Amino acid sequence: MALDRQTLDMTGARSGELYEHTLQMGDETITLANIATMAIETQQFQPYDMPRNRMRQRVALVASSFAFIGGALCFAWWGLSAAPLVSSIAAASILITLLFLGLLARAVWLSHKISRVQDYYRLSIGASDGRSIALVDNSRPMLEQVRDLVRRKIDTRDHTTTGSFDLNTDTVDLNDPTATAASEQPTLT
Repeated sequence: MALDRQTLDMTGARSGELYEHTLQMGDETITLANIATMAIETQQFQPYDMPRNRMRQRVALVASSFAFIGGALCFAWWGLSAAPLVSSIAAASILITLLFLGLLARAVWLSHKISRVQDYYRLSIGASDGRSIALVDNSRPMLEQVRDLVRRKIDTRDHTTTGSFDLNTDTVDLNDPTATAASEQPTLT
């Protein structure tokens, strides 16, 4: 049975478009001239801390508690009845104890998965009007590449370079006319 898992797109945008004067990330659009701050932050989240997984953990703990009580009662009955080692009450006692151990192991495993912490990175872009938009990924170098691209576009006032980025595929596609014009220049020998 697969566990429910949070994904990074639950906490911010995963793709965007860079136009002449604006940056589109998810449903948010921001003017490049309006960008006041850009910061890459390291944050953590628990990917398996989901309501259904917590419910599965509670069910496993409750069932293991009942199995423990049942196993203890079966062992007590077996001991008080002076039944032989090979009997139905002995088999039931052992099976219920094994069920208890299995359910307890499942509950401990779920607890370990739920408490697991994973790093992710957030590129926060703040606008001078107070808005903030975020781009999230588990790769800091990818976010640094997007940040540097936006910063270069702002610093050089380059209105010709456009492009798009998709963090799901770790790609940045640029349409840089100055680079193609420079490559089309004839070289002198």
